[in-house]
Amino acid sequence: MAGNRFRRAGLAVLAVAIGEAVLARLGRTYGSTADERTMSLPGDELISCPTVTTDHAITIDAPAACVWPWLAQMGWSRGGWYTARWVDMLLFPTNGPSTSQVIPSLLGVRVGDFIPDGPPETRCGLIVEQVEPNRALVLRSTSHLPLRWRTQHKAELDWSWVFVLRPVDGGGRTRFHVRSRWTTAPWWLTLGGRLLIVPADFLMSHDMLRGVKKRAEGLARKSAACVGAPAGDPHARYEEGVSYAGTLALTVTAPPDVPVAAMAAGARAALTSLDRTFKGRARVKGVL
Repeated sequence: MAGNRFRRAGLAVLAVAIGEAVLARLGRTYGSTADERTMSLPGDELISCPTVTTDHAITIDAPAACVWPWLAQMGWSRGGWYTARWVDMLLFPTNGPSTSQVIPSLLGVRVGDFIPDGPPETRCGLIVEQVEPNRALVLRSTSHLPLRWRTQHKAELDWSWVFVLRPVDGGGRTRFHVRSRWTTAPWWLTLGGRLLIVPADFLMSHDMLRGVKKRAEGLARKSAACVGAPAGDPHARYEEGVSYAGTLALTVTAPPDVPVAAMAAGARAALTSLDRTFKGRARVKGVL
């Protein structure tokens, strides 16, 4: 009997250890490629010798201009972090629901801005270190610890959070890459970060990536739908092998929550589709 109890306890410990190892691996690498995990990104220099580095990535079927607004408006009491409500309640119970709308007043993010990540009394948030619209947003925090720990110097954290957009397929799609690098002290916080925070980062990052993807692709569809058809005779017939010259006119209208950059991206997508329809024989100059 005692032997069976020890055997069951050993198997339980082994299962927990395996589960922890799998979650820790996913928490460091989910969605990213080996090349992405080794490439240099903006903001890497902020934490030169990190204790932990995580890389997560996803491909979004939308141009970078349709992804950027969701990054620019991130934050507590701003656009949110685009995680599902149950994830918020599990990991961040003070977070409100993430918005599914672009908020124009929040898009002008600048270096030095404070992006809150909790109620004002927590003094928790991130400082904007670098901004490259439609390409990169670099945030940094030393405040993601309980306020008492910080004020009494019981623990320290220095954390960079980088969001990079890389165009793929000629800019019609975007590779969304999120990297975090941090150092911690003392040892018990470092150990806790490895055992608890890294696995939790898989859950949060997995949901955030998919939340941004869903919103950006929806904005791309909305932007493309706002691009009107070219003016002219819709019944015109053209002869094969004959060259024609003319002007293509696009009428672009959009609701107020669609940024100008997103409308321009929709126009580019429409023109790219036209070029593919004519198998590369349509040439458009002076596009937005």
